[in-house]
Amino acid sequence: YTFDYVPERIIIQELGKTIILSKQDFCCSDLAVVIPDNRCDYLDYDRVAVPVTVRNYQPGDRFYPLGLGGSKKLKDFFIDNKIPPRKRHTIPIILFQDKIAWVGGLRIDERFRITPATRNALKIRLVSSA
Repeated sequence: YTFDYVPERIIIQELGKTIILSKQDFCCSDLAVVIPDNRCDYLDYDRVAVPVTVRNYQPGDRFYPLGLGGSKKLKDFFIDNKIPPRKRHTIPIILFQDKIAWVGGLRIDERFRITPATRNALKIRLVSSA
């Protein structure tokens, strides 16, 4: 799926999941409230750019996992996080201008992280489409 705008909902029928995206005002005092959780992640909205692409893993994918301090192949990230090969293609990935920003509830990319300078946040939630 590719969008020329940031949609509010992306329904992935093949997985029975929905990604919910919402823009929120944000200030640095909110940093203490941003608690990592598998159901929702936050990105710096002002670093987001169209087109927005949602797809699954592809061989050769590379991103900058938050906290790692460098880039890593997505395959190696999956191995390190003990994601079995059969499940890797069921994890949705969000890209902004062909840069991986979010790996389905597992990690965000360092380049899109919330910082003290962040004024707007993009909240991403992955839920079942039931």
